[in-house]
Amino acid sequence: MPSISPAALRVLRAAIEGTPFRPVACQSSRILSRGHIVRYPLQRQQRPYSAAASQHSTPPTRPPDEHFDHLLQNPPKTYYDFFPSLSITGPPPDGPFTIDQAALKRDFIRLQAVAHPDRHPAERRRAAERLSAQINTAFKTLSSPLRRAEYILDLRGARDSADEERVVGDGEGDQETLMEVMEAQQEAEEAADDEEMIREMRRQNDTRMGEVIGQLDDAFEKDDLVRAKKEAVKLSYWDGLEERLRYGSVMH
Repeated sequence: MPSISPAALRVLRAAIEGTPFRPVACQSSRILSRGHIVRYPLQRQQRPYSAAASQHSTPPTRPPDEHFDHLLQNPPKTYYDFFPSLSITGPPPDGPFTIDQAALKRDFIRLQAVAHPDRHPAERRRAAERLSAQINTAFKTLSSPLRRAEYILDLRGARDSADEERVVGDGEGDQETLMEVMEAQQEAEEAADDEEMIREMRRQNDTRMGEVIGQLDDAFEKDDLVRAKKEAVKLSYWDGLEERLRYGSVMH
């Protein structure tokens, strides 16, 4: 009578006792004739599909080099289209006004690395340099809340070069905000040599700007361009004050 391998005995014993046979954790086994065993690695169990998770997942994006090639062949319609993290939703009202600054900067660095002239053949080097300059302009615009707001208004045809002068000059704008800014400028001038006072004024101004940006976010979400334009002018006041506080060039 031919001998039976230990593995085969375990299978027979499991069948008799009515308990399922479990191979070792790291391998599965198939018993062939003459007691030989062929072992296969177990496949890692995949998680079941979750419809809820898929609704919130981020669509896959191209690698930076492929995305750059796509931009060379398909000129972007908006600054948002330059950056994979923003092109998914686009500008308001489809996408939010507030953006992920870290993701934007990451996209910018990756694209500029791909845009380096040494990475491109001579015949398309000039086109790559032009696209690199456009990416740089788009990044500077979208990374600044004020420039971003003005750009979005420009896209919608809701702003012209005379807007700020008209708002400030004929009483259509928020004169109370303008007076508050002028008072803050005077305080900054008087505290020019007081570093602690300047730091405190910058903290206060940062809070004001945050509040205005929140109003812009809400206005763009509701597609209220009249309100968004008004808040953008307010932000320009406080942004100007921030520049003067930061660099010490308080306007006389």
